[in-house]
Amino acid sequence: MFFNMNLNILKAVLTWPKFSFSSYKIVSRLVNQSILPNTVIDVGGNLGQFTVASAKLFKDPQIFTFEPMPKCAEKISQYSIKLKNLTIFPVAIGESSGHVSFQVNSHIQASSILPLASSHLTSFPNAKEVEVIDVEVKTLDSVLADHEFKSPVLLKIDTQGYEANVIRGATETLKRVDYVLLEVSFKELFKGEMLFPEILELMESNHFRFLRPISWFCDPVSQEVLQMDALFCRKTRALSN
Repeated sequence: MFFNMNLNILKAVLTWPKFSFSSYKIVSRLVNQSILPNTVIDVGGNLGQFTVASAKLFKDPQIFTFEPMPKCAEKISQYSIKLKNLTIFPVAIGESSGHVSFQVNSHIQASSILPLASSHLTSFPNAKEVEVIDVEVKTLDSVLADHEFKSPVLLKIDTQGYEANVIRGATETLKRVDYVLLEVSFKELFKGEMLFPEILELMESNHFRFLRPISWFCDPVSQEVLQMDALFCRKTRALSN
């Protein structure tokens, strides 16, 4: 089994337009846990790591990917030649529409609307905000109101501390979503971010129940768990999961 898994990973490294081991692992775990969406909404697409893994490991899903950094959105658009049913929106997602300052980080995956908190710099001293750009921000409700989804629907949100803002602007969209995969923090890594206990209450208010962690992220020195990718399920489906 281990040998077969290694062969699958090697094949993915060689053939996928963008490979990330962490995204491969997360999506593989979802598949193994019978989370098999027909629609994937990827908020915080970055370089397309989760988008590509979803396209390759789920069965022909419709994918909507949101990424505000122009160079990253352009990269993802290049993958659309090789990936079916992919729609890209080069905007940030939040609780209102307009424009915001976006902090581009030397570690591209740590880029965020929110500035780095002191605890982030303590755990990752090489992280640095190298550029601030102006990006357009919209609500998920406003963008997806006229789009039809084929159920089940998985909403993935990885916006580096801005997750609560995304949720507040997605109350109508969430009514059409079955599962939410949400990056949540146990310690403030970005200034002003909402931590897990408050996120749990926010998701409960939108009728979602926390099921389990799918993956987690640790301080490289202390091994303290700083974040997890938390799987939530709409309460009407929760008993079967």
